[in-house]
Amino acid sequence: MWDQTLFAQNFDGWYGGTEIIIGQFGNDNMHALVTSIHLSWGWQRRAMCFLAGVLTLLAQPPFGFMVLLWLSFPLLVWVMDSASFTRGISNRFFAGFGVGWWYGFGYFVPALYWLGNAFLVDAGRFAWAMPLAVLVLPACLSLFWAIAFGIINLFWKPGISRVFLLGLALGLAEWGRATMFTGFPWANPGLGLVGTGVQMQILALTGGQILAFWLPLIFAIPVLIWAEKQRTPGSFGLLAFVIVLLCAQTGFGFNRLNLIEHTDENIVVRLVQGNIPQAEKWLPENRDTIFNKYLELTGSPTIDASVKSRNIDYVIWPETSVPFLLTREPLGLTRIAEALPDEAKLITGALRQQVVTMETAAGKLFNSIFLIANNGEVEAAYDKNHLVPFGEYLPFQKTLEDIGLQQLTRIKGGFETGTVRQLMGDKNSRFLPLLCYEIIFPGEILSSLERPHWILNLTNDAWFGQTLGPYQHYFQARMRAVEMGLPVVRVANTGVSGVIDPYGNTIAKIALGKSGFLDVIVPDRLQETFYSKHANEIMLMNILLFLILIIGSQFIFNKPDD
Repeated sequence: MWDQTLFAQNFDGWYGGTEIIIGQFGNDNMHALVTSIHLSWGWQRRAMCFLAGVLTLLAQPPFGFMVLLWLSFPLLVWVMDSASFTRGISNRFFAGFGVGWWYGFGYFVPALYWLGNAFLVDAGRFAWAMPLAVLVLPACLSLFWAIAFGIINLFWKPGISRVFLLGLALGLAEWGRATMFTGFPWANPGLGLVGTGVQMQILALTGGQILAFWLPLIFAIPVLIWAEKQRTPGSFGLLAFVIVLLCAQTGFGFNRLNLIEHTDENIVVRLVQGNIPQAEKWLPENRDTIFNKYLELTGSPTIDASVKSRNIDYVIWPETSVPFLLTREPLGLTRIAEALPDEAKLITGALRQQVVTMETAAGKLFNSIFLIANNGEVEAAYDKNHLVPFGEYLPFQKTLEDIGLQQLTRIKGGFETGTVRQLMGDKNSRFLPLLCYEIIFPGEILSSLERPHWILNLTNDAWFGQTLGPYQHYFQARMRAVEMGLPVVRVANTGVSGVIDPYGNTIAKIALGKSGFLDVIVPDRLQETFYSKHANEIMLMNILLFLILIIGSQFIFNKPDD
């Protein structure tokens, strides 16, 4: 349990100087605030952790209030200080565990609330499960942070080293969340560092996964400066380093954006956004209406003057664009061929049913992307490799189906997982196909044996309505463009559809909730980025750096000024 006597014995050594320095500036209220945080217990401590999580979330796109991180991380450090004054290894671990869990819960609930919208599309069947997405999933994701915080609380002590400890804990927890149990690297808190077009250029060097390591180092600086007896040379050295780091990030971003050059010699794509409500999409009576809408948008004359003199190379429809097995409908393929502009091919998402043989089970379904030639013949297909749990399949599928449960798509047996990831398209315009949230996994792109000219991302965000989800999803696509130095063409059923250049800039887009088409020239790809060539080494070196900082700070930076 928390020991107030132990805290009182150490408080003067940690923060006794706080009264001196703050008094010099005539702000006794700050000392009172810090003291109240350290003396917090029970629901008050949990509330402060939850608040720190909410503030951290508000720094993320699309909000972008990065300044709030200078509030959330000092608050988090001060609460961890309080939690560290707990007797016994087990009690101390669980004190840190509680801080991490409530901080994570305060972060993930508002970050992922929009997932609940998917359970309201067919509310009669799935509304009961909405709390699982809105509360239980954030509670489970918070365990990654809770375990990491519990471990570092065993080593938590005064001085600069605890800031490095916090960075290592948060970074490793996020790495674990991104890779374990199929992985879910959505809403990495480090995105608060790259919310603008200038800031995000650093992703070409570092990638996005290591950003969480650096958040405490950058934004917990006020803790080290406000406490008199912790104003070591290391504290001011770290402050100077942070200032230089942020300036360098900004300078690198401006310089990189000044190098942008686009050519008009590349391929032209037509993005088609049907904006079909998810609740209406699979109703049998809407089948022909939906298909006709896509055909009409496909065959509409070009309205963009910049591409009127050019042939359209690819017409692109979104994920599962039509509510039937497209390649089993010869008449449907014929109508597509008739609607396509001259020389254009169609790229579309659609269901694919496995051909039944002696070696395969009948009726297996894949969520797929098809490349269809101008004459209506299927040239190539890609089956989604990384399926969404509980959306496209159930863990322990047969067992859960036997007790009456279904995934949201209500396909008996769930979708099958594709086993091959290959490039598609013509020789001079090879693209990497990604479906839905596959775009949030950098490894899905890095694993490609051949470097594509561009990345294709088909998705259907109609499940999530007018919420944060589609905007967060689109920002992930922008991040991948910068990390890989590749343009991204994204087509969604309800938006946001758009073409993103290798610098993360949106060339053109169709807004969320709109229906229409857009003809766009796909930008050039850049040379391979440093990150795309050295992603694994960057992560390993980053972990090693923080271990060195933690150990070194114990011997170098913790001696106060005389």
